[in-house]
Amino acid sequence: MKKERTKRIIPNSLSKKLMLTSSLAIIMVIIINIVIHLYVNEMTGRVAEMYVSNVSFNELQTSLGSVQKFMKEYLQTKNTNTLKKYFEEAQSFEMQLQELNFEIVNDNNAIMEKNLRNKAYVYLELTDEAIQAKRGRNIKKYKELYEEATKYYQFLNNEIFTLNNSVFKTNTDKYSIMLSSMKVFDLLSFVILLTFGGLNIIIINLFVGRFTEPLKNLAEVAYQVADGKLDAKIPETNTKDEIGVVTHSFNKMLKSLRTNIEIMKHTIKHENEMKEKELQMEAHLKEAQLKYLQAQINPHFLFNTLNAGAQLAMMEEADKSYQYIQTVANFFRYNIDNKSDIVSLAEEVEMVDNYIYILNVRYGGDIAYVKDIDETLLNFKIPKMTLQPIIENSIKHGISNINRDGKINLLLYRDGKKICISISDNGVGMSKEMITTIYNKKKITLDIEGNGIGLKNVISRLELFYNDDNIVEINSEGKDCGVEVAILLPYLEGEKGNV
Repeated sequence: MKKERTKRIIPNSLSKKLMLTSSLAIIMVIIINIVIHLYVNEMTGRVAEMYVSNVSFNELQTSLGSVQKFMKEYLQTKNTNTLKKYFEEAQSFEMQLQELNFEIVNDNNAIMEKNLRNKAYVYLELTDEAIQAKRGRNIKKYKELYEEATKYYQFLNNEIFTLNNSVFKTNTDKYSIMLSSMKVFDLLSFVILLTFGGLNIIIINLFVGRFTEPLKNLAEVAYQVADGKLDAKIPETNTKDEIGVVTHSFNKMLKSLRTNIEIMKHTIKHENEMKEKELQMEAHLKEAQLKYLQAQINPHFLFNTLNAGAQLAMMEEADKSYQYIQTVANFFRYNIDNKSDIVSLAEEVEMVDNYIYILNVRYGGDIAYVKDIDETLLNFKIPKMTLQPIIENSIKHGISNINRDGKINLLLYRDGKKICISISDNGVGMSKEMITTIYNKKKITLDIEGNGIGLKNVISRLELFYNDDNIVEINSEGKDCGVEVAILLPYLEGEKGNV
């Protein structure tokens, strides 16, 4: 079972204190802004209501004009549509008149509204009578009524205009007073916000300074510890918040650190004594190994011996023996030469030629070796010991256990932006499952006896050298169909792969 980590609850948390301080400041700002917002909304509403009466008078005047217009048109044309519009406008005008004052009050504008309303009803009666006289074909009567109604219309139009101006002047005076009040309130709000903002800054600075003073002490002691003064100590604080916990823990950590350093000093001293003994033993062991190595055969002694045998065979005119000994000497010299890890393809192909020749001399020429080389690619650089391990793998695991003649093919050609090196055999083949396992799990265990360099090693070196995970392809049609190992190298002018 995994050990559950419990979260420690710290009383009087620093975050709670900061949250409380900032929350109080924010709440006060919100309250002040709400008060200002409500007052501004109230004043805006009052301004809107103030000029509603002027809009009503404008609409009343428009309706009055429409009643007069359609009455006149009907008296002239006696058109049914015009009569309909007259009744609609007269009804609208009458509904607007009902909004006017009809009570007795001590206010000039209200008195004017009452008189206007009474005369407007008289006007509507005259227009209705004129319409009825027109419909009754009483020409003289409707003309007299039209003239009387027109006089009332002119009077009402002037009265509405005068009343509208009087109300507008009264509203303007009220608006000026209200605007002055709003300016005073705006100034007062600014002073309150400025005062409260200054108080908030002072209070927050006091609280933050109180909270951060222990942190400053902690930072100072941390600098001293960084300079190597491990005897430094932070003054203890009585707070129960995170700063108090950190201060207590830091002092405890310094104490533990001093104790651990003392323990490490004793441990290092003991380890140095042990290492000194080990070095003495290692020196004796190296001396013994040196004496052992001096007794071994020097590789150059082996090359010189093989060359001496080749010269002796040549002197005795044993050409085949000379060629064989000379080839073996070149083969071993190439393998052990440490001058460079990168060689040309020409050197690698020559290495394969020597290797096949040596094996055919040993085993009576049972291996058929065919190569098709594009000589323009022989200067291409490649990691050393790339081709020979693959050839050896094909011989050992491919054609050594078949009842027919073994055959090895080596092809070198260019395919677009790739240089292809194909090594194939006609041996026992490889299943698709085995190839998939090699690709997926990298379980390449076909190592070569003797030098320990296997197919896995070759593939790994090629992938690292060219930084490509798809540098090698393994192809086989199945059992007894042989195996092809194809190396696909990038052909880039001027890069490390080209001369």
